[in-house]
Amino acid sequence: MICFPLFFLLLCPAAIAGFGGEYAQGLIARAEEMRLWEDPYWLTLGHYRPTPLGMVSRVDDPDFFLHENGKTDPKAELLLTVEALFDPPTPEAPRLHTVCRFPARTRWLVEKLAIDTGKLPVPVCEPYEERIKRLAPESVSLSFPAAYINSPASMFGHTLLIIRSQNTSDLVAQAVNYAAVTNETFGPSYAFKGVFGLYQGYFSMQPYYEKIQEYSHVSRRDIWEYSLNLTEVEIRRLLDHLWELDKIYSDYFFFDENCSHALLYLLDAARPGLSLEKQTGPWVIPTDTIRLAMENGLVEERTFRPSKETTMRRMAAALPEKARALARAVARGDKEPEALAQSGLDEQTRALALDYAAETLQYFLISRQVEKQDYKGRYIRILTARSKLGPAPNPVEEAEPPAPPEDGHLSALFAAGAMARDGDSYVLVRLRPAYHGLVDDPDGYATGAQIFFGDLVLRMSAETMNWEVHRLDAVNIVSVAPVDGLFSPMSWMARVALEQRLDSGGGDSLAGVLELGGGKALRLGPATVYGFVLAEAAASEGLERSHALGPALRAGLLLQPHDRLSVHACAQYTHFAVGDKHDRAVIGLDAQVHLSQRHAVQGSVRAVDSHGYSATEAGLAVNIYF
Repeated sequence: MICFPLFFLLLCPAAIAGFGGEYAQGLIARAEEMRLWEDPYWLTLGHYRPTPLGMVSRVDDPDFFLHENGKTDPKAELLLTVEALFDPPTPEAPRLHTVCRFPARTRWLVEKLAIDTGKLPVPVCEPYEERIKRLAPESVSLSFPAAYINSPASMFGHTLLIIRSQNTSDLVAQAVNYAAVTNETFGPSYAFKGVFGLYQGYFSMQPYYEKIQEYSHVSRRDIWEYSLNLTEVEIRRLLDHLWELDKIYSDYFFFDENCSHALLYLLDAARPGLSLEKQTGPWVIPTDTIRLAMENGLVEERTFRPSKETTMRRMAAALPEKARALARAVARGDKEPEALAQSGLDEQTRALALDYAAETLQYFLISRQVEKQDYKGRYIRILTARSKLGPAPNPVEEAEPPAPPEDGHLSALFAAGAMARDGDSYVLVRLRPAYHGLVDDPDGYATGAQIFFGDLVLRMSAETMNWEVHRLDAVNIVSVAPVDGLFSPMSWMARVALEQRLDSGGGDSLAGVLELGGGKALRLGPATVYGFVLAEAAASEGLERSHALGPALRAGLLLQPHDRLSVHACAQYTHFAVGDKHDRAVIGLDAQVHLSQRHAVQGSVRAVDSHGYSATEAGLAVNIYF
């Protein structure tokens, strides 16, 4: 008598849901008739994209799919989702029910199929509703911590979403972040794994003030915030989909399936028909996400949040040298705050100097240059002295913010031009997928930073009409960060490339090149000068032993004499002591006139001496950014 009902239930799982069986089958038939799996919004919720072999989801975690073929079969996934809505609940694990696992899918299917929620075994996901009630979302902003080239994970900047609440302060808002899970600190290894998708990326949510401390205070990165005009319903859709992605991974790719690309799916889920993800190219850079949001009418307002470093630099710039030096001595503990009172400086200057000393001391604590116990006593003494003075000008608020990232030149480059080399003429064509060079317009980018990936220059001889590779920079990264009285960053460069070089016979040969090293930079008035010590390796059939290795010295100067003109001059001397032993010297000058966000004209002159031979070349090109 007991076996028959049990056998019946095993054969007919829908019967467990009682009255849901027939009703669910009717909904499945309606979904098939409507071909709902082809609906763009369903494809958005599944992160599906078309490929030559059919639809494939960008989500790689099998736990994101109900059907075993759900990653590649949106129809099977949709039909099984409809059926699973009527599965009986599991009291000990309520979050495992489909209504709880997939609130965005559930909400959309209820709307499209006119499902009577009263017939669902789990009409409402209580754990999720409690979460929404505690969060009390009111608005959403897109946050962009600016690029920080001395961290391999931050070279292009970053994007995250801020969920602001109705009943908490701004800094206790929640930050929605998508990032690769890694403890990697070695830049080349991070780049290799990131390019080939060897990390897993996850969404996370944490208090926004923690991200501000991480980016603005610790990493010294300015933050731009863009408030979005999402409605209450749209914010709920975004959070519904975010809940579905909790603890779900996707393979993280440095150039496309990255922090910025993943956020587009959340915004597309928030506003059906937005289709931001479909508007991307073969790679997605954080600034591209900002531009997409603005071009599609999502942005209401833009706010600049200066980093700790920017704040300190602005305060220092507003002080005379004597006040700056005293303030730093007070922050270091070399002098007491009373030293400012005896300095002969006016009250406003002393007040600003103490504000600067307080900011500097906070930076010392963050950067672990002072013990917490020493910090407390010193900080209290500074504040006590400051409380005896009146208000001071605020140079941070009074200063104009820098150019926002979306106003910078577009991230990809195509160029066409000509080059003359010792009497020979060439046509040049260049394609640079990413990202920014030392003579590109610096507005919207990190000053003194250069990042090239896949920068290809082809040349065609006017005499032979043959095309050949002139240069291919697989990776070319330069960071020129000046030292000053407070900050002493390391400047460095790394380059992996193929390029035409003078060989041991005086002709040109294509050589593989590796350059790696660092040094220091110093600002002298409007110019920044730098010096590097490098190791350089070359491999080429044009070398007598096919390879050469040796130390190198490099010196350069960066100058922007006009807001429309950037200049970079450099010289490098290499003594190849291993393999093909020879010396190589290069002197170069690059200058660019910035015409617009999409156009520039660039000229260059270069002289090379190697193996006792010399060559001089000069070129001119029109740059088109896209």
